[in-house]
Amino acid sequence: MRFKKNILPFIALLATISSFGQKQQTNLTTIEITISGMACQEGCADVINENIKNLTGVQNSEVSFEIGKAIVSYDSLIIPIDSIKQKIIATKVKNYNYVIEAIQTKQ
Repeated sequence: MRFKKNILPFIALLATISSFGQKQQTNLTTIEITISGMACQEGCADVINENIKNLTGVQNSEVSFEIGKAIVSYDSLIIPIDSIKQKIIATKVKNYNYVIEAIQTKQ
């Protein structure tokens, strides 16, 4: 039994060493989403922004009521753009309905 307890840290160490120096594959993409239906920054835009930021795979998000846009950086290998779109549309603040008018990939 003692052998099994002592070998687990050794296996973990081997796994760490074997992945050392390997780059994780990512596909970071930044998009600009035009959103209509927002009424203010504190309610609508900030709630949409928090919802987007909480999605696994999203690196950064900024939503502006003033310009009616969201700038989102995400790893497309982890999360598809449709999941981000769905999160925006599904956001509920009072009786507001948010519509995605356009999506543009940023360079």
